[in-house]
Amino acid sequence: MLACKVIAAVYVVLLTRRRYDMSVAGTWKIRAAGRILILRLNEAGGPGVLEGDIAQEGGGDAQKVRIVDGRWNGNKVHWAVTEPVEATFDGEVSGKTMTGEVKTPWGSWPFEGTLL
Repeated sequence: MLACKVIAAVYVVLLTRRRYDMSVAGTWKIRAAGRILILRLNEAGGPGVLEGDIAQEGGGDAQKVRIVDGRWNGNKVHWAVTEPVEATFDGEVSGKTMTGEVKTPWGSWPFEGTLL
């Protein structure tokens, strides 16, 4: 009985590590709707939790906006911003590239990104 519990615990640990063994942290250049954005992601608060900021390329610190609801699981990534307009980003990471969709109140567009 104890052996079964140990095996089950090891299995859970291995599954959890596999879900979060790839990091999405870093600086990303995102292209969406004719704009180039610089996204900085940091892992924070535990597995799968992201924080960071995003700004238009060349916009400087004054234009940085904090991301909210940042999370990742395996190769899936999600974050949102609430200013200057509400937008949610859902994507997938493969190596040093990210692709996905950004949704705003006015529509949705594909985005692509590269880890710098």
